[in-house]
Amino acid sequence: MSILGLALPTLASNLNKTIDDVSLVLVARGGGYVSGSFIAGILESKVNFHLLATIFVLVMSIGVVLTPLILNVASFYIFIGLSAFGMGGYETVANVLCLYLWGKKSEPVLQFLHFWFCFGSALTPFLSKPFLNKVFHYTNHSVNGSATTSMASFQNITYIENTTVPLVSVPYFVIAGFLTLVISSLLILKFFASLDSTESQDENTIEQEGTRYRYVMLILMFLLFFLLVGSEVVMFTFLYKFGISETPGLAYSRDVSADLSAVFLFSVVIGQFFAIFWSRKFSLGSSLSVLPATLLNQTQLSRQLY
Repeated sequence: MSILGLALPTLASNLNKTIDDVSLVLVARGGGYVSGSFIAGILESKVNFHLLATIFVLVMSIGVVLTPLILNVASFYIFIGLSAFGMGGYETVANVLCLYLWGKKSEPVLQFLHFWFCFGSALTPFLSKPFLNKVFHYTNHSVNGSATTSMASFQNITYIENTTVPLVSVPYFVIAGFLTLVISSLLILKFFASLDSTESQDENTIEQEGTRYRYVMLILMFLLFFLLVGSEVVMFTFLYKFGISETPGLAYSRDVSADLSAVFLFSVVIGQFFAIFWSRKFSLGSSLSVLPATLLNQTQLSRQLY
């Protein structure tokens, strides 16, 4: 999830484009993610879990491998959308699978699952920054020698030694390698193990809470995640760009900007870690009550950054 924000300036530079020229990549990723999640929700009860998860991971892996090998902006959008499609589908399947496996005890398990999701995102800046194009900041002087504008430029496209493969491909290939490992594991489970799916839904719960309550909670959670997670992902995607840019921006180096992104993501990891234990002690309603304050704080931070 986090590799796009870090690699976007490098990928755009390799295409001889600016970040503004390829900004629609966020639409492609969002559309792919929503499509994958929607289709996974439809197929969840019709296709075997292992097979469905394997298909989505395979699609994601193909998109990840092809993204750094882009030839033009159109293919860039296609490959990003393809990897997001697989990501959205697989995450949806994995969440539902946890509900089947652990039933009423799934709350801390789901939090634990998303903790590792965030932890992987937080490690990505450290693993990927050696393979990103370096950023050079310089000052443009007028005829009389006074500084007029400060500008940033990127290192020319760099390749893996003795190849024509861009250096930025390395972190993408590493991610694809882990995805291949997941595919292999899912296939092994598919053919050598059986999924003991137990009924996780207490039928009395619907009668106790009522249908209206469930729809209201569904709408409220949709709005919260639509605003909170959506703004978080977009803000992080442009955080690295904000770090390396001159105006507006912080004019940091490549490594410092990557570390700034890691600080943001590790903050999410810390919150996700405590959520594992929080979910064992407090109800879902109590947990959701802290989200409006979090959304307000994040909105204020976004206004300060941009």
